[in-house]
Amino acid sequence: MKSDLSALISLFSGRDISWSGKRLRSLPETAEGISAMFPELAGCAFPLSLIPETARYISMEKARRKTVFSRKEDLKDLLDGLYMGLKYEQPYLLAFAEDGKLLAVHAMQPGTVDEAAFYLRDQVKAALSGGSAFILVHNHPGGSLLPSADDRSVTKLLAGILKALGLKLIDHCIYADGVIVSLREAGFPEVPAEC
Repeated sequence: MKSDLSALISLFSGRDISWSGKRLRSLPETAEGISAMFPELAGCAFPLSLIPETARYISMEKARRKTVFSRKEDLKDLLDGLYMGLKYEQPYLLAFAEDGKLLAVHAMQPGTVDEAAFYLRDQVKAALSGGSAFILVHNHPGGSLLPSADDRSVTKLLAGILKALGLKLIDHCIYADGVIVSLREAGFPEVPAEC
């Protein structure tokens, strides 16, 4: 059985993508923490700085291999990687084909620690670049799973604009501490129930 150190080294060399987002998230976020866990890596700051980006890459590769996204749970690996280590709100617009296949992940303008930057023109531009159905996702680094008034307002506006263009907003999901909340499943009226 591989030690965690050899698994981590394999991860950085590109030979092992078996580390899950949860396992990567469990690694310490500081060089000191990594050095304490893996004394052999002390002073290797460059590879350690790649852990969040590596997790994002791995989650995107797993998502590309997934054939259909039909439930919020299907997004878990993808969102675990996308939001690993982020200390600010970051919205993404996920574009899907009619059959539920993920076509693109569009990063939107990053926000602040407690507020996402929702620019509808950017979201509509991303939607027009391909796809027929979309999920808006963003994180709450503070851990709150409740949508803010702004979250609900932008959801309603985006759903209306996409509908006018013959496209669908399937959902708006909030990600916090590894948990995903679907505004549609939670019954918020801003996301049309018929999607």
